Amino acid sequence: MRNLGLVWGGIVTLVVAGCQTQTESVGSSQGAMDDDSPAAALNRPPNPKWTGADDQLIAPIWTGNVDKGQLYTPLWRGALPGVEEVVYTPPDQNCSNRKFTIRVDWDSAANTVHFLIKGHNIVPDPSVNRALGTEWQFNPFHPTPQNVTNGAYRLWIVEASVTRQEKLWYDGTTLQLAATEFTAATQPAGSIQVSLPAFSIQGTKQFNADSKGNVVHEFTQAYDFFPTEGGLYSRDWVTFAPLDLCEAAPLQPAISQLRPVASPWLPPSQSPTFREILTSGLAFDLHVEEKADPNVNDGNLSYVYSGISAYSNHPGMQGGVPNGSHMELSAAILNVAPPIDPVPGGNGQGCTQYINEARFSAPLSRSCSAR
Repeated sequence: MRNLGLVWGGIVTLVVAGCQTQTESVGSSQGAMDDDSPAAALNRPPNPKWTGADDQLIAPIWTGNVDKGQLYTPLWRGALPGVEEVVYTPPDQNCSNRKFTIRVDWDSAANTVHFLIKGHNIVPDPSVNRALGTEWQFNPFHPTPQNVTNGAYRLWIVEASVTRQEKLWYDGTTLQLAATEFTAATQPAGSIQVSLPAFSIQGTKQFNADSKGNVVHEFTQAYDFFPTEGGLYSRDWVTFAPLDLCEAAPLQPAISQLRPVASPWLPPSQSPTFREILTSGLAFDLHVEEKADPNVNDGNLSYVYSGISAYSNHPGMQGGVPNGSHMELSAAILNVAPPIDPVPGGNGQGCTQYINEARFSAPLSRSCSAR
């Protein structure tokens, strides 16, 4: 067996270390109670109604520390879509005044983590059509459906810092991706091993907007044992890799073929603590998905995630990603400043659907040019 020991370490430049801490003090006077600012809202219990604080929130607010604290962050359309993710656009192509907020309260002593997810002016039962060839191509290692009709939403909790190197095994003759450490017990004979950074993702249960465009979804889990919502699975590991080594450019990943490779769902015994999540570049990507039967697989999709990003952000990065901007993975990989650039088409009237950093194919390497 051959082992190239190939590691694309440049991808780890996406890492943003640790959590920010902001301390605020709000008194108990009537004036303080009337204060509808985002900072003041964190001194009150989570409110499932959309408030002035949700309207005013433009950047993440952190309080406390990894043992006990809070995070209050906006999600914007197109702020942090993954590689090969289509970014959803409402049917009227008006992305103005549409927003999600997330509030997370954690307490290690009480062993609790509470999530409150709210949306405003959100399209119910969203549908997405992806153009074959330019917005969707079949991927055996992430076999999503091409289109979604009358779907739902799900939040993905992402560890954007790299905490694992995943082993991928390529056929020694065809150079096609044959298996990963999650799909084969051992390295296949005659295969080539490549190690790539993998990212942990965990999903909530699905939710939807009501007829007025309001979304409310909340849940509480243990701090020392944090699986997917519902507890059936722990998490999924996702890497971005060439399916064909002939289209790989390990020293130039921005021009290499990069396709999502999602592990199978992993058992709940492998669930992380919330401390791990907080200290591993916590980020959020909220997706449009086909509606799942809650009585089958606890509402989880067999292929894990849809690859259709609606609203997202990276609160682990100082200031988060502003509305109308998106974090460009290629720039982060290559350490090219700035890693943030405008959302294609903007987030106002006339916004359009687009695919983020598609790497369906790449030029053949010299060694494969005669193939």
